[in-house]
Amino acid sequence: MFEGTLDYSNTYNRIAVSGNYVHIVVNWNSGSAKELVYFRSTNGGQSFEQPKVLYSTTAQDLYNVHISAQGSNVGISFTHDCWYCGVKKTLILLKSADNGASFDTIPVLQDQTGIFSDFANIAIEGNYVYLIYFESVGYWANYDFLYHFLSSNDGGYTFSDQVISIPAASGLHHPFFPLSSSNGYFPKISADGNQVWVIWTGFDEANQATVFLNHSTNGGADMSPAIKVSGSVHNIHAGLETVAAKGDRVYVVFNTNNDKLFVNYNVNGNGFLAEPVEYTPAGARFIDSGIEPQLAINPLDDGAIILSTGPTLGQISPDGVVSAPNYYGSHSFTSTRRPKIAVSPEGYVHMVVEGGIEWLATGSFSDNEIWYRRVNLNQRDTGQVDQALRMRIIPNPGDGSGLSRFDNMIIGAEVADNLTETH
Repeated sequence: MFEGTLDYSNTYNRIAVSGNYVHIVVNWNSGSAKELVYFRSTNGGQSFEQPKVLYSTTAQDLYNVHISAQGSNVGISFTHDCWYCGVKKTLILLKSADNGASFDTIPVLQDQTGIFSDFANIAIEGNYVYLIYFESVGYWANYDFLYHFLSSNDGGYTFSDQVISIPAASGLHHPFFPLSSSNGYFPKISADGNQVWVIWTGFDEANQATVFLNHSTNGGADMSPAIKVSGSVHNIHAGLETVAAKGDRVYVVFNTNNDKLFVNYNVNGNGFLAEPVEYTPAGARFIDSGIEPQLAINPLDDGAIILSTGPTLGQISPDGVVSAPNYYGSHSFTSTRRPKIAVSPEGYVHMVVEGGIEWLATGSFSDNEIWYRRVNLNQRDTGQVDQALRMRIIPNPGDGSGLSRFDNMIIGAEVADNLTETH
C-alpha cells in the first residue's frame, strides 16, 4: 500500500470496518495530481483489491480525510483546498451504499472566503450521516469560532446545519481545536439509532476550559444545549476528549495537561455526575497517568472500555462503577503513543500502541514498533464450569530455547558466577 502524506499531525481516521469489509483511504501526492486513493478488502483484510483513485485534482491540497462505515454504507469526507480559486475550500462527501463498490461525489459545503476549517469527524448510523466543522468569527488571531454540526437523514445528499457551541466571556464562541496536533484521532461523534452525541472542549461563559456534550434524540434535527461534563476540572488537554454511547448509556473520557484521565457518564437517566471521576489513581506505578484515551462500548453489557498509553485497559460498568486500569505494557520500554482499540461482538478487545525508542547500551535508540495485544472480556466462556487454574511445568533449559512465557530467559555468565544455588 501507499505511505500516505499530508497528515503531518497524524489526526486523520483512514480505516473503517463493517462485517467482512475493510475500507482504507489515503490522500496521496502522485507528483502530477493530488489523489484520494481507496483500498477495499471483502474478506476481512486477508487480501485487498487493486486501489482506486476516487478523487483527483491538480489544484492545491486534499486533507481532513476521514472515513466511516456501517452495514453497506460507507462515507469518506475530506477538504478540497484551493486558496487562489473562487471557492477556497469545499467539504466533499464520497458516499457508497454498496460496500464501496461505487461512490457518489457530494459537495456538502463551499467556502468562498476561507473561514471554514477543522472538518474533523464523520459518523454513519443507518441512513444518518454526521459531520462537524469550524467557522472563524471576529479577529482571526483571537481564534474565535462557531462550532457547526451537520446532520443528514437521507444518506448524505442533503444536510441541516446547527451551531452547537456557546458564547465565552467576550460574547463570541471560543471552542478549542477538535483534534490535538500529533496526538492522533479521537472520535467526537457517537451515534446509536436516532440518537447522536457530540463532544468538544472550549471556554465557558467565564472563560474556563470546559468539556461539553450535545445530544439529539431525532437524528440531529434538534440538538440539546451544551452540557458541561468536566465539573471543576479546567486544566484540560483539548482535543483528546471522546465519547461513546449505547442506548441511554453515555460515557466520556478526557485528558488534563498533567496527564491525568477523568471519566463521566450517564447510565441511569439521571444525568451526568456533577464532578467527573479520576480514572488514573495517584501513586500507582504504570497506571497513575496516561494520555490519548480511546473509548469503546463493551458488547457484552453495554458498559465502556477505556484504553490509554501504557497500554492500560479499564472499564466502566453499565451501572457506573469505574474499575482501575490494568497495565498491559512491556517493561522493556516506557514510552508509548497513539493507542487504538477495536472490540469484536464476542467481547475480544484488540489494542495496538506505538512503543519503543529506548536508549540502548550500544549507543543508539531502539526502533519504534507497533505492539498488539488481545484481551477477552468474557472471563468465563459459554459452557465453561468452575475450574482451578492448572499450570503445566515446562523445564527451563537455560539456553533461551524455552517456549513458555518465562522459559526463554537466559542468565549471562557474568551473573551466573555470583550464584551459588538455583531453584
